[in-house]
Amino acid sequence: VIPRGFDWQKGLIRSKWRITVPPPLAHFLSLFDLLGFEIVALTCLSKGSGYYCPPTHILQLCGFRLLLECPIDLSSLAVFSPIPAAGAANLDASSGLLRALPWYKTVPGLHLWDPSLIDAVLVSSPAGMLGLPFLTRNAKFCGKIYVTEVVARIGQLLMEDLLSMHAELLQFYGADVKPASPEWMKWEELEKLSPELKQVVLGEDGEELGAWMPLYSTANTCTETHEIRNNDMIVDNDPSLRSASALSKVEIPHQLFGTDETSDEIEKISFLCSCIIDSLEGGGSVLIPVGRLGTVLLLLEQISDSLESFNLKVPIFMISPTAEETLAFVNTVPEWLSKQRQQKLFSGEALFNHVELRKVNRLHVFPSIYSSELLMMWQEPCIIFSPHWSLRLGPVVPLLHRWHADPKSLLILEQGVNVEVALLPFRPVAIKVLQCSFLSGIMMHKVEPVLEILHPKLVLYPEDLRIQDPAKENNSWSYLYYSENVQLRVPSFVEDFKACLETNLTFQLRPRRLTQQNIAIARLKGRIFLSKGKYFLAAPRIPMESSNKQLLYWGSIEPTCLLMALQERGLVGTIHWNEDAANSVCTIQITNPEKAVIETSARKTTISCEDENTATLIYEALGNLCDGI
Repeated sequence: VIPRGFDWQKGLIRSKWRITVPPPLAHFLSLFDLLGFEIVALTCLSKGSGYYCPPTHILQLCGFRLLLECPIDLSSLAVFSPIPAAGAANLDASSGLLRALPWYKTVPGLHLWDPSLIDAVLVSSPAGMLGLPFLTRNAKFCGKIYVTEVVARIGQLLMEDLLSMHAELLQFYGADVKPASPEWMKWEELEKLSPELKQVVLGEDGEELGAWMPLYSTANTCTETHEIRNNDMIVDNDPSLRSASALSKVEIPHQLFGTDETSDEIEKISFLCSCIIDSLEGGGSVLIPVGRLGTVLLLLEQISDSLESFNLKVPIFMISPTAEETLAFVNTVPEWLSKQRQQKLFSGEALFNHVELRKVNRLHVFPSIYSSELLMMWQEPCIIFSPHWSLRLGPVVPLLHRWHADPKSLLILEQGVNVEVALLPFRPVAIKVLQCSFLSGIMMHKVEPVLEILHPKLVLYPEDLRIQDPAKENNSWSYLYYSENVQLRVPSFVEDFKACLETNLTFQLRPRRLTQQNIAIARLKGRIFLSKGKYFLAAPRIPMESSNKQLLYWGSIEPTCLLMALQERGLVGTIHWNEDAANSVCTIQITNPEKAVIETSARKTTISCEDENTATLIYEALGNLCDGI
């Protein structure tokens, strides 16, 4: 399966375990014989909405149902109002948002699945973990969860961060009086929403209303982590882990080395830094609610270098309940980094420069915006990294209330955030807003080179990419296209498979030795089922009556021998050859004692007879010439 975030140059997370799960299947699925599994069906529950909400699929594989990713759609928080600024309650009410304790939108369609049918959950990104507590708190769910150590730790920090920010809203709004049916879910309240916001809540036909759930608590965020031992499953998503012999046979196309994309990212970061410097020199502050951990670390390095080059003594604040733990953790896990940064670990250097920035008091980390130490150290202009990118919860809310009317300040958002809706509670808005897209996942122009290396038999594409990347006639693989909430049956490339016979069925076999070959064969009636990835044949629930069953015959028939066998039973007939007909049809016409016609060819033999006794004699003659069971 080709992952969305596949990058030949940078590499991906390598786990200490014997499993490395590939990133989300956002753009396509490629099925090949790496694992030797037979894929039965794929159901796309959600195509996702970018980095923070990866796509979700149900994969039926060898009798198991695997859930690929379990995120929540945090962009849907835009329908709720953040905590208003002091004295601005009336102004906030005019925004047309829901003034209530937020619920969180899970994957549409997942709530319709019986949790007991999900055998395992495969999580490959921290964002794909946030919806797990919604699933695991259901008593019917008894599946296993497979996740790498790095993803599990960062995902846990994201959950703790979300719970901490939600606690402020819970303290402000209070708990729902009717936990199962809050006031904002009433149709009268939903009718007050704009069509755009109503679409977020209800979906196309109102089917997504059931996907909203109250947030979990700290007590039920614990999920079972199953460590893969020995060689249960190995999915290699980093070419550096391949054997030398395997790589020597494959020439990696130059298209896979994203030098152009890397240079574009560097230019983009440089432009951001120039805009930040302009705002700081003008006396404004900079607010960066970006949630991508790698992007935050890269921005932090580039911004600090720019400040030093312009000789600006501006403090950098990072405000988050989990910022301290996150920075400490990423500096100890080199697997997800480039080789240049990995070398720093062996030379005793810090992987990122935030360690040095904190030593010289240029970077300050605080768990809360209301920290007494932060209030004593506060200085403007400043640069602040803080959650949340939805602009509905977290430290970013009071900071936006403070700076939203300051034309000298700068707000940096990621592309994909609806700026108009996101800034509704903060009107009038005079702050400068800069939206920027960051590189994530595999680019479309790299899909074809990757497929040429892997040589899959079948490639699964989302239906909406059919026009964007049409199939080429000279490809050696086939294409199938899938849509949301439509099960796609994947054809099997396995012509035969091995199955185990149950003991009680084995004793029912009555083998018969063939006359033309030195083998014995038995007729079998049973039911087939899958258990733990193996096929089994079991006895039918209703026993088969051996006395009533007719023999099944096969083999070629020599017309002359058949006529002799018929004559031995008192049947008189003649042979007529029809060489002009296809397959050289031969006809034996029986005239006495009753009329009958036997047409035989290489493909089939047809008997036409009205008399039952004559038909029985013909059947016996055929039985002597053919093998049967």
